[in-house]
Amino acid sequence: MSVIQLEYVKNFICDGNKCNSKCCKKWNITIDENTYRKYKRIQNQSVRDKVLSSMKKINGSNGYMIILNENGECPLICKDKLCFIQRNLGPAALSMTCQTYPRKLLMLGECQLRSLSMTCPIAADMALFSDDGLAIEVHHLGNEHNNGWKILLQNEQKKKGINAALAETTIIASISILQNLIFSREERFILLGFFLDKADELKTSENAAEQILNLAIMYQSEDFIAEARNILSSFKFLADNSKKFMHELLFIIAANNQIGALNNLLKQAEDYTDGYDKWQISLENEYGKAINNYWLHEFFYLGYPFHLEGNFMHNYFVFLLSYKVWEIVLYGYLHVLGRMMTKEEFINLVGTYSKIMDHRQNFLPVIEKKAAECEAEPIKSMQMLLRLR
Repeated sequence: MSVIQLEYVKNFICDGNKCNSKCCKKWNITIDENTYRKYKRIQNQSVRDKVLSSMKKINGSNGYMIILNENGECPLICKDKLCFIQRNLGPAALSMTCQTYPRKLLMLGECQLRSLSMTCPIAADMALFSDDGLAIEVHHLGNEHNNGWKILLQNEQKKKGINAALAETTIIASISILQNLIFSREERFILLGFFLDKADELKTSENAAEQILNLAIMYQSEDFIAEARNILSSFKFLADNSKKFMHELLFIIAANNQIGALNNLLKQAEDYTDGYDKWQISLENEYGKAINNYWLHEFFYLGYPFHLEGNFMHNYFVFLLSYKVWEIVLYGYLHVLGRMMTKEEFINLVGTYSKIMDHRQNFLPVIEKKAAECEAEPIKSMQMLLRLR
């Protein structure tokens, strides 16, 4: 089995002192049934009583959930931000959730993707602001020493019917396009769409992985870059179409309670153009690299273009629409804030959006409904969604 891992992952160490134990606040922290049984057998009665009194049964489930205190915090966090369970019983006593977070494991057939959730501010800092944190490492699975990855390996289900060589080649090739800084972010997104459209044609052919690899190599050639420049120069942002389409999408998102109140979303959409005109240059100067890394990371984290049922272009437009919603929220936030974000504010915004996009089960399915419209006219949709500079 091949393992594809982003380089920063191997350097991650969980430390609640650095992030104020953010993952232990305002989350639904689940406790698996086996762990709960283990807690019932704790010998020290005062420790056992404190642990069990902090949990409740989840209705209709075999699992349990931490009862957060009035501040939305796990009651088992000590004053020094260390975990009461870990301190008294050791790290092996933690639940599956607490031992594995923020690790993310995807099994695409015999291809394994490893990354960390951007809801963790320490992981986000490492991934988004390091020079080489998103470099790709590929190796074959050997003996796993990290207990968090061991647990995920034992419980993660493989996506069936996916050729590992095809998945590995397509994902690495897509990442190489997103990393090509010769082009702007929006230009890279367009080229990614062209690539995945062609890869859709090739993926059912004989030697599909090899053909897609050759396609990716061609995308790095000087001849292709020159041709791409000519094609991109003819792209024109369809502002009116974009505004209408995104208002429709925001209505659907708000109606399904996925981001926030409709009035707030529409206000952010209205403020988008003013925010973009005012803040785009300074935002790119300050956080352009981090934004590039965030969306490259999100592509990898969710396993695009294999994340959703359907073809590569369906996955592509869901990814692109997720980016567009983020962009509207980002510039709307800057317009209200009236100043450039601090690094901490930027990481918090990334964490909040990642929590919505990656952990709310209905967010991407809502976006899928509009993605189908984009697939009917892909070139026009790219011009509608991507504002080339």
